[in-house]
Amino acid sequence: MEAPGLSERLALANMLKTMIGSGVLTLPWACAQFGLVASVVGLFGLAWLTMAGIALVTRCAYGLRELGDPELDKLVGNGAGRRRDDGGKLLAERESTWEFVSFGAFGRRGKMATLLLLGAAQVGVSASYCDYVVATLEAWGLGAAPAFVAATSCLALLSLLRSFRSIAWFSAAALVVYAYVLGLVFFYSTAADDDDDGGLGRFALLFARPAGLGAFFGPALYCFEGIGTAISIHDAMVPPGVGGAAAADARQAFSNVLTRTYVATFAVYVAVAACSIASWGYQVQEVILYSLPENGLRASAQDALAVVLAFSFVLQMQPVHEIAEANLAPLVPRKCWPLTRVLLVALVSGLARAVPDMRRMVALTGAVSFAAIGFVLPAAFFLKLKRREDRHKKDDLLCAGLLFVGTVGGTWGLVAALRT
Repeated sequence: MEAPGLSERLALANMLKTMIGSGVLTLPWACAQFGLVASVVGLFGLAWLTMAGIALVTRCAYGLRELGDPELDKLVGNGAGRRRDDGGKLLAERESTWEFVSFGAFGRRGKMATLLLLGAAQVGVSASYCDYVVATLEAWGLGAAPAFVAATSCLALLSLLRSFRSIAWFSAAALVVYAYVLGLVFFYSTAADDDDDGGLGRFALLFARPAGLGAFFGPALYCFEGIGTAISIHDAMVPPGVGGAAAADARQAFSNVLTRTYVATFAVYVAVAACSIASWGYQVQEVILYSLPENGLRASAQDALAVVLAFSFVLQMQPVHEIAEANLAPLVPRKCWPLTRVLLVALVSGLARAVPDMRRMVALTGAVSFAAIGFVLPAAFFLKLKRREDRHKKDDLLCAGLLFVGTVGGTWGLVAALRT
């Protein structure tokens, strides 16, 4: 049976690229602060929890979409503020899963808060990408202002791609280029000379250093930066209007893509962190490329990475563009969508210029926005929409764990990011 939406192959390309981004470049430094073994355990826990969070959101959506209009009206207070067609029918099938579930759980205010947090997460990721592209153009000899204008213009042009099918080819190309960048990291890590003195410092580096948890949490969670985009990819694979066997097949396909993506990215993250720490120890730089020797290969890796992140920028901004275009529809004519996208890209570029530190942007975005949309919101949605008698005890324990990690870990990570 042909998939009703985005194919599994193209979805996998998009998911892999949305996960493997700038976060992996700052991860070795973060893991060195917390200890390698503790970091591997922490990465596994964050991967499992973020997958569980995505699953909770989609389960909420499936349950809500099975309700008819009267039940939806009763659930959300007579549908106040919901979009309807000319006949008064709720347009649930035209809303993204984030919009639909957040409104179903907490009404208009909950929807707005969710969209703001989702937008902040995706904008933070995109701004970190823009930071790097601008810095690369400056390294080529452009001044600060020309580099900013050139990067903004290039990213705005790429953002005119509207479908995940079109973006998938850029994602696949970016993955190939990223393989070259990570290959250089592995190559030079085998020849590096670690200057660590050993003793207790070496033990903490390899096993655990509890004081470094805050420095680890934000960048590590940011590494699973596909949390927000994963739901948009889900919507492209599982169109809301499709039902029956086709919908079941599409849901299973999305689950397969999610599992394969997390297994692959976890393996890449652990390999990069382990090689970097074993080679450079505490001397590893905040951005791993700066640990490489200054030569032509390092310069080529930095240039290649700028291309990768430029291609990835459009993927990370896709949920922001979709939400903006849907919610601005009553005010902005649909034919003006290119202008809306260009203005949003300019806004992100301005944020990148205001915070021109990729590692700090990564830490802040992970600790605040991704902790909220990956942990706190999925648990809150599920607890609100699922009656106690319909929930398993393991669901309650999972939600409690998500809320704890999201609030405590996010706060700790925020404090560490502001202090560093």
